[in-house]
Amino acid sequence: MMMRRVAASLVPPWLEPLLTTSFFAACPSHSDAARSECNMYCLDCSSSTSGAFCFYCRSDRHSGHRVIQIRRSSYHDVVRVAEIQKVLDITGVQTYVINSARVLFLNERPQPRAGAKAAASPHTCEICARSLLDPFRFCSIGSGGDN
Repeated sequence: MMMRRVAASLVPPWLEPLLTTSFFAACPSHSDAARSECNMYCLDCSSSTSGAFCFYCRSDRHSGHRVIQIRRSSYHDVVRVAEIQKVLDITGVQTYVINSARVLFLNERPQPRAGAKAAASPHTCEICARSLLDPFRFCSIGSGGDN
């Protein structure tokens, strides 16, 4: 993943750990329970080794903390705009509507194959040159969050 060109003091301390966290594994503490996939992330505990956790771990260990839920779209991690815009400047990052919710991709996605038919777009990500649907500057939070 290419790193954003951002002054370190402007980047929240939880952002880089969030972007490198693996989500959607079964929770080792609650593997027998429903809703036990690790799709939550605590912005207040991110400097520790907490990483991703499940719905039940949130209740147990993160009560009162700023927690965001990570979702999946086409095998890629996304976060709802309504959750992340409270804590991160997402100006210039391409948003998408998926299942009636406006979302952002956490990280860059692979470019479409060269042989695939894709509509030419005058808008591209400043970091990875991915085609964008609208006049945004970045394709994901990993490319331009807190730009």
